[in-house]
Amino acid sequence: MLNKQLQAFNYDLRATIEARFRELPNDVLLPAAIQNLKKSLTEYVDQRLPGTPSNKPSVNGQPGPAPSQP
Repeated sequence: MLNKQLQAFNYDLRATIEARFRELPNDVLLPAAIQNLKKSLTEYVDQRLPGTPSNKPSVNGQPGPAPSQP
């Protein structure tokens, strides 16, 4: 049960990171430092929490579908 909660939290956290970066103006997203920050944040989430959706293919930079939960 706890593992599924962590997986759900991980997915939600990654989705939030992706959404926040999508909200930024394009000129803000251009610098390599911003791209590195985004990559570092998602990698940190992947390393700290099990069941990362990063193993699923992404579409247009968006995470794959949420893990199914019974």
